[in-house]
Amino acid sequence: MPLIRALAERIIGVLYLLLLSPTSAPPTIEVAAWEPIPEELARIEHADPGANVAKAIREGDLRFLGVAGFVLETPGVPNTFLEAVLVRVCKIRVIEGTTDAGQIPDLQQAAKRYAREYNRLLMDHVKRQRLLRIFWGARRRRS
Repeated sequence: MPLIRALAERIIGVLYLLLLSPTSAPPTIEVAAWEPIPEELARIEHADPGANVAKAIREGDLRFLGVAGFVLETPGVPNTFLEAVLVRVCKIRVIEGTTDAGQIPDLQQAAKRYAREYNRLLMDHVKRQRLLRIFWGARRRRS
């Protein structure tokens, strides 16, 4: 036991000297230069998801919005089988500039909020249209 205590005291003393030594240089931290915020991500903070969904539907763009991070998220899309099938059919468009590497947290959260509302509105539209087509197609075959 005295041997272990003596060894521990010696290690603590060496660490103390190393940390307080005037010859040791302070650690350097490299700070990456901030890249300009992608335009699409900056616009999201003031965008109107309802108007943008209506425009996308008129143009025939039924892709859901994805937010890149550790994994690709589609906020606002419930995790059920039907929704998973609709997302696979309609595809996903990733919001440019979203990432978990060097992200700007406020804008990442703004992108998630925007995508959540956009995807919810788009999902409502896609469900109505796809299910109506399936329903009417089945009724026509029966007639």
